[in-house]
Amino acid sequence: DVAITPDDSGGVFVRFLTDINGNYDQYLQHMLADGRRDPRWPLAGVPATLEPHTQYASDTVSDGLGGVYMVWEDWRGGPYSSIDLYAQHLLPNGQRAPGWPANGMPVVIAPGSQERAVLLPDGPGGVFIAWSDNRTDPGNSNAFSDVYATRIRFDGSRAEGWLENGTPVSAEPGYSTLPRIASDGVGGVLIAWLDARGGGSNYAQRMNPDASIAPGWQVNGNPILAGPPS
Repeated sequence: DVAITPDDSGGVFVRFLTDINGNYDQYLQHMLADGRRDPRWPLAGVPATLEPHTQYASDTVSDGLGGVYMVWEDWRGGPYSSIDLYAQHLLPNGQRAPGWPANGMPVVIAPGSQERAVLLPDGPGGVFIAWSDNRTDPGNSNAFSDVYATRIRFDGSRAEGWLENGTPVSAEPGYSTLPRIASDGVGGVLIAWLDARGGGSNYAQRMNPDASIAPGWQVNGNPILAGPPS
């Protein structure tokens, strides 16, 4: 499991998986534009967390200021059926950003599993996070029935207007899953996902920086494709 994220200066952040005594941990390394390892970063990379449970990464993204965010699926709360999401924020020198704990910041700790998280820089140095969530049906680990999102500031605090453990983007009956995320160009966020409505469709939502729904957009999203293609 290796993934790369541009650092906005010609270099790249590299995320990799390390197996330590049967537990999978996520590490990050920074390679400069000239191919050298950033000398400020340890040779073995920087661990996102040293919590003694398996972590699988979902996404990494630049913070827009030379640092990097990573979000991952974390088993520290129990078995597969209760996966939570944690995030970490590293500065350009490989140190944790102020306010971020050594073992990661909890993004969502809720019943059921939260998975398939995606990240987007918010512009001022923070990050938007969207994910699939089955807290309404926690007994079914394969039923990701909702999409949630949040916004976290540079210092790890939750941005004003966003709910603890996430703000629902789509909470319609049936599945809503596989979110994708993009900037709206004015500080807000656009989120699209696969939705069960109409026999299988695609929906999207536009949310302002404070988590309110943008004018013209409906609660639980607007349809992109009304029903499966012929």
